[in-house]
Amino acid sequence: MEFRWLAASDLAHAAALLPATNAGLPTDELERDLRSAWTRWPSLQIGAFDGPMLVGLIAGRIDARDETLGWSDDTVLRPEYRRRGLGTSLLYRQLDAFRALGCTRVRGLSPDSHLSELQFFERHGFRVVGETLAHGVWGVRDGERLRITERRLDLPSPNA
Repeated sequence: MEFRWLAASDLAHAAALLPATNAGLPTDELERDLRSAWTRWPSLQIGAFDGPMLVGLIAGRIDARDETLGWSDDTVLRPEYRRRGLGTSLLYRQLDAFRALGCTRVRGLSPDSHLSELQFFERHGFRVVGETLAHGVWGVRDGERLRITERRLDLPSPNA
């Protein structure tokens, strides 16, 4: 398995994986959003490759109002590649990239429809710091409960 930053030529393939975490959004819209994040923060868009095939990715961005706050937006793996530690490998590479960009904490949003994401992030040192109902959140149905998780980057991982 190879882990590397996504290249421009990978973005269409990456966008094809994103509907799994973005309810009802068309792939072309997902690709435009991913391309925008990739253009600004290429080191936060990381792929897992089995030979030439992209089998998973993690995407992220820096908060528009606070450059010390990163957002881990999507972690997606093809179903047949789950439960192999690839999500963990992607997440730790992304956390290193956030540190290198000067972030001191990283957040994520976990909707009720993706409870396993919340459990994944909690296993890796993220803690629930807030809860809200989605309203106009891209890729999440309005009214769905969202948990905001956060991990401080100056603290060791519970699994380190």
